[in-house]
Amino acid sequence: MKLTSIVVLGLVVLTAAPTAAQRRLGIGRRGAGGSFGPLMAMEEVQKELNLTKDDVVRIEEILDEYPPVRVDREAVRQGELSRDDIDRRLHIVWQEIDGRLKDALSPEQHRRFNELRLQFEGIRSLDRPEIADRLELSLDQRETIHKLTVQNREQFRSRRPGPPLGGDQARELRRKFRSEALEALTPEQRTAWDVLQGKRFDFPSRMLPPFGAETRDDSTGKPRAGG
Repeated sequence: MKLTSIVVLGLVVLTAAPTAAQRRLGIGRRGAGGSFGPLMAMEEVQKELNLTKDDVVRIEEILDEYPPVRVDREAVRQGELSRDDIDRRLHIVWQEIDGRLKDALSPEQHRRFNELRLQFEGIRSLDRPEIADRLELSLDQRETIHKLTVQNREQFRSRRPGPPLGGDQARELRRKFRSEALEALTPEQRTAWDVLQGKRFDFPSRMLPPFGAETRDDSTGKPRAGG
């Protein structure tokens, strides 16, 4: 397959005509769409959202416009592009995708999808600006959670190359990350965080996200599926 590189927001985007596999909502590829593709690819999520076949096709078409990306490693080496820069720029793309999904879905479907997205991404969602705004996090809280998120991500990435963390090690990192992040919130904010996630949804374990994200937190302090 011939790939053409273009620069979008400082990232190199590999564009190509989507294959049949690529048209399955991101299965078999890592697109610029973050967790949108993996979530929408799950039949369990499609059922939860009451998506019709036409809905699925329409969402496929949207997500296929956000092809795989790779970071300009030379820019990173030269200090011209940091991980925070990449995160901020990808966040702009994710906001655009969310806006388009909002137009494609009913209000109830879009609301439920965003609840599922929070559950799927877990406690690291607190590092998203719009979630921090909803919880009215202070600047100090945002900085604390961002540092914890980066630390957790790097603990998993530091294993590359090399064997992945074992189940017990990964669970301990998730538990520690979750505990420390929740400690940064007030009791009222923790309650609001639970409310934002909506009704519990049990994701298939084969589709749990990377970097040790919890799929659910609740006021009991017990991790949900994937924790």
